[in-house]
Amino acid sequence: MATIEQIKAFNQTRSVRNSAYLCYAPVLSLNFDQTGNVTACCFNRQYVLGSYPENTIDEIWSGEKVKKLRDSLASNKLELGCGLCDRMIVERNFESVLINHFDDYVPLIKDQQVKPENNGLLSSILGSFYRKKEEKPNQAPLVFEFEISNHCNLECIMCGGKWSSAIRKNREKLPPLKSPYDKEFVNQVKNYLPQLARANFLGGEPFLIGPYYDIWEAIIEVNPNVDVGITSNGTMLSSRARGIIERLPNCRITLSIDSLNKSTWESIRRNGCFEDLENNIHWLLGSKKLKSFSVCPMIQNWKEIPDIMRFCDKNDLDIYFNVVYGPLGGKLEGVHKFNSIESGSATELLPDVSLQTMGQSELDEVIELYSKQTFPKHLQIQLQHLIAQLKSWRAQKKE
Repeated sequence: MATIEQIKAFNQTRSVRNSAYLCYAPVLSLNFDQTGNVTACCFNRQYVLGSYPENTIDEIWSGEKVKKLRDSLASNKLELGCGLCDRMIVERNFESVLINHFDDYVPLIKDQQVKPENNGLLSSILGSFYRKKEEKPNQAPLVFEFEISNHCNLECIMCGGKWSSAIRKNREKLPPLKSPYDKEFVNQVKNYLPQLARANFLGGEPFLIGPYYDIWEAIIEVNPNVDVGITSNGTMLSSRARGIIERLPNCRITLSIDSLNKSTWESIRRNGCFEDLENNIHWLLGSKKLKSFSVCPMIQNWKEIPDIMRFCDKNDLDIYFNVVYGPLGGKLEGVHKFNSIESGSATELLPDVSLQTMGQSELDEVIELYSKQTFPKHLQIQLQHLIAQLKSWRAQKKE
């Protein structure tokens, strides 16, 4: 658990100073996962606020569990399922702490607490979301994060069936996940669109998920000012998908991409065609909607990270590094490489991926390479925090 000193050090790096909450996620956001579970964010899977369709969005947002989480974070406690952010704070990988993501929306809270004047239909829609100013803030959510399906065409070596239907079927040999989300869910989402500031769409592969198109169409009709973030693997941009991107004025595409080298990329992103990715990157750059890369630094691609960053610099893209602690689906017998000599006879289909599994001298080599790189400030900050993460793992090897 992070100490008071570690939390203070992290707070010094945040855009929000003298904050009322260590994390504003439960004050601002709801995350909808594949099973119907609703949480405050995508890092906290343990503390479930409610579940659709057993609970409506209204019931979840005003429920006792979310109030308890708000109170906990107001007391600087990360004990209610916030272990991943806690771990990154301890390891001083401050830039990857998801808390930062929600700080960007804090200035919008005060604006939202001012109840609008009576202006007809819009006022009647919004009115139910405001409470008396002397009460604790319970404003409407400003951020929705959708992870409502694992439908995906790829079988990435660091991923698992929870996020890939292809992996669930072919690698894990499990039946398809049954989605609880229906037209009524989309209707409930529409009620929140007038005041929504941000909507994030993840997968699976978002452009293969049918209900997302219904929500995107509703955003275009009801509130095109919503900042729409879509994280895609970049391989499935149909004409329909491109049409949505063009019609969403505030659409921000993040590509989940781990290499710009064909052989490396295809060894990681199994089932994918690198030429399709290249064509789609070219189109997205032309559309001005491609804003960032989301990269998993791994054993397979660590030498290529500087090249990816140079591409981002050249094309004015941000970059975000995802910490890979291990394969997201866990190690399955006969699928992942075993560490023990006795298991050498097992069929090796997938290698280890996490840089954390590297030896001390190997980590020294990675750190040395990254430390020699120089990029503009917004990229350099991300790289410095990745280096801090690696140094933390190296220090653990000495203990």
